[in-house]
Formats: sequence, C-alpha cells, structure tokens
Amino acid sequence: MLSILYDADKITYGTYNPSQLNLDNLYTKITFDIFSDFLMNHLISLPRYHDFKGEFFLSIRNVAGSMEFSYLLNKNKIAYPYSLVVQNKGPSTMVAVLSILDLMSSESFDASELGKAIALFNMADVVAMLNNAVNTWKKEIVERDYSSPVISLALEKKLIKFSDFENLSTEKIEEKLLPLSLMINEDLNRKLLFMEEFAEIHEIKSFDALRYINNYRTYAFESQKKNKEISQRQTGSI
Repeated sequence: MLSILYDADKITYGTYNPSQLNLDNLYTKITFDIFSDFLMNHLISLPRYHDFKGEFFLSIRNVAGSMEFSYLLNKNKIAYPYSLVVQNKGPSTMVAVLSILDLMSSESFDASELGKAIALFNMADVVAMLNNAVNTWKKEIVERDYSSPVISLALEKKLIKFSDFENLSTEKIEEKLLPLSLMINEDLNRKLLFMEEFAEIHEIKSFDALRYINNYRTYAFESQKKNKEISQRQTGSI
C-alpha cells in the first residue's frame, strides 16, 4: 500500500503498474480506485496544479515515509530519540499535503512565497501530531505503539524503562507517564510560538499566516478540552 503514496506521481501520469498490489483484496482495490480517481480526475484540474505538483508529490512521499517509520519501529520494537520521532511522525497528519492542495486552488498565491509557506505547513504538521499525542497517548500505551512521541519522551525523561512496556500492566505504565501530557503540550505551545515568530520574520503576504497558526491553536485547545470532558465522563461512569 505504501507504493501508492510513494508513486502518486506515476499514478497521476498513468505510468504506475498496479500489478505489485494485491487488487484481489477489496480494501486495497477500493483504496487504489479512490486515490487514483482523485489524482487523475480532480487533482490535475486544480488551477495551480502544474505550479506546485512537485511539492505536492514530495509531501505525499513524506507521509509514506512517516508511515514506514512507524511500521519499522513497531515491527522491531525499538525506540528513537524524541526529537527524531517528532521529525519523522509530523507528516503523518497530512497538514502539509492539504495545505498545498489549498495553494493549488488559489489564483492569488504568490509562488515566490512557496518555500516560506511549506516551512510553515511542515511546522503545522508537527503541532497537529503533538496534539494528537496529547489526546491519544493512553491508547498508544495500550497498543504499545513504539513510534509514539510519548514513549520516546518517557524514556528520555527516565520515567520508565523500555523493559517496563513488556513487564508492567497498562494501568501502571499510565500512572508513571501522567506528567508527559503536560510536557508534550508545553512543547506544542513552544512550536506554535516559533511559528508566529517565523511568520512575522518572513512576512508571508499571500495568505493570513497568523490566522492559519491561530486555527491550529484553537483546534488544539478545543480538541483537548473535548477529550478531557470525554475522559471525565468515562471515569464518572465507572
């Protein structure tokens, strides 16, 4: 399935060979049909497709790389440093992919600002990923997702040993890792502030960069608030 993402450009150009896929699998076939239809019939119709197609396909490959990174860590049951996990997991949120699609739809975007915009999009990828980690870290512990930034940060802060993931109960691990939600949220807020500084220094004029950043700040606040309310209701019902 990763080949669909790595070779999205070939699918768009009609040069991709689907024989490497198991199209007898209904899920694989439906996924390939939907994705190829989007690329060949919708993506290429966007007004700025030819201006930004290279950056779009690169962002899609970054998503595939992020998925492969997570797969390898979980297959081999190994942990990477927190900074490297954040760097590799960011693209999984597809914020950059969707933001470049927005640029392809914009007649007014100044192409000379593309590099600055993509740098901002990549930062937003990381913010969205960290926010997901704050909201879903307990689920990742249950699943023993070794690509989770929560696990890598817990090991760096020496809140837990790697062997504990095999030897301790999920409840005991959660108890040890309770401080991490706050730590990751603090990192998320630092990255939002850095995004604001970046936008002010580089003066992106083709779109409202500060509004773009504030949308992610609001989303993080609202999603964490909702997640907390859900957790409180679940605790109260036990």
